[in-house]
Amino acid sequence: MSVNSVVKAGDRIILVKLENHRPVSERKYNSRIIELLDYDTATISVPTDEGRVIPLSIGAVYRMSYSSPEGLFTCECEVLDRFRDKDTFKQLIKFHTVFERVQRREYFRIDIIRDFDIMQVKKEDEIVVERIRNNNTVSDADKSRSLLELGDFFTVKSIDISGGGIRFLSDRELDNNGLLLVYLEFETVNKLYRLVLPAVIIDYTIDRERMRFEYRIRFKDLKRTERESIIRYLFEEERKRRHKYLK
Repeated sequence: MSVNSVVKAGDRIILVKLENHRPVSERKYNSRIIELLDYDTATISVPTDEGRVIPLSIGAVYRMSYSSPEGLFTCECEVLDRFRDKDTFKQLIKFHTVFERVQRREYFRIDIIRDFDIMQVKKEDEIVVERIRNNNTVSDADKSRSLLELGDFFTVKSIDISGGGIRFLSDRELDNNGLLLVYLEFETVNKLYRLVLPAVIIDYTIDRERMRFEYRIRFKDLKRTERESIIRYLFEEERKRRHKYLK
């Protein structure tokens, strides 16, 4: 969607700093649109925190989010300049992408402590993963078997899961810039799922005393059916918990 069809002057926005299209941290910056200059540039207010001005980094790329009655929309933008206009601190931004509507179901997340398997994909095998997943001449089951044969999977423990990704604990350190394969096996009311899904790391912390790593990963290029099956499983788990609580 074009910028001016989604936001207008005065709209409040949230910005998250990115590197290689991934969040640098979970820190969010609150701002507002001051003026749409043309189809791909705008001025925004410099974020503040408890009255303190927090300028955005010039040259950095941010994910902009805007929530409206029509839904949640996101795009990527670059900060070009920072200046003061009378008593207002402003920043000039350039939109790198158009706005896309985010499916809120993707962000439904529940705490689930369970084992699942992952694999760090070798750089030279990343194109192989893409070819296998895009091969429409074989069944999904055959694709999963081919992906499972690419290397050695090891077990980690999830903390929470959403339709968009997983937070988990691992005893092994992973390449933060590499591709992962995630093997999930779960059952809904009427079907058993075995999914092998690509993912990327978006954040991590290290417990040096225990030498344990906590990772947050985002699923990459999921099919709609794959995401919906995960979300269906999560909703069923949530219903089971509510039913157990009400007993």
